[in-house]
Amino acid sequence: TLFRSRSPHEQGYCIYLKGLPYDIENKQIVDFFKTLDLIEDSIYIVYGPNGKSTGEGFAEFRNEADHKAALNRHKQYMGSRFIQVHPIPKKSMLEKIDMIRKRQQNIGYNDQKDVFLNMDLDRNVPKLHAHLWNIPYNVTKAEIVQFLHLEGIVVEEKLIEILVDSSGQGLGQALVKFKSEEDAHKAERLHRKKLNGRDRKS
Repeated sequence: TLFRSRSPHEQGYCIYLKGLPYDIENKQIVDFFKTLDLIEDSIYIVYGPNGKSTGEGFAEFRNEADHKAALNRHKQYMGSRFIQVHPIPKKSMLEKIDMIRKRQQNIGYNDQKDVFLNMDLDRNVPKLHAHLWNIPYNVTKAEIVQFLHLEGIVVEEKLIEILVDSSGQGLGQALVKFKSEEDAHKAERLHRKKLNGRDRKS
């Protein structure tokens, strides 16, 4: 399983985090609990359909003392945001994560679902990036390249980032960087086009 604790303690030493920054990365959680024995592989950040954190996350510690020390960091600041740190039984944490994953998959696997393409909104910045969402969870970079190529847009695989959660599972989202603003404008026309039989939005 994703969460393996060396502790025989059935409840585990788990926490539920709220108020995380929208661009949170695992490293920031590790730094927030530095000096404590945090199981890095246990960190799970919850993402919304826009690819940003919902502000929620979970993590597990290896021992009771560090778990208690982590709870003492409740309402301490991470950057400009104060973080809520709540205890949660391991069973409840795993159930919540399972429920979140199923909810995300229900969004991504509906064959008639629209795939969204969000372009940068700042008019002063060249529109070179797009955010695809509601794409298949197991989509590959090659499939995205082929999809765009059919629309006359050439994109290199290295300029595509498929978004995954902390366990490496696809979120049904990808970030694409175009070579020119012209290609980005072409991409705007792909709103609600189908990728592998799935509709999509821009």
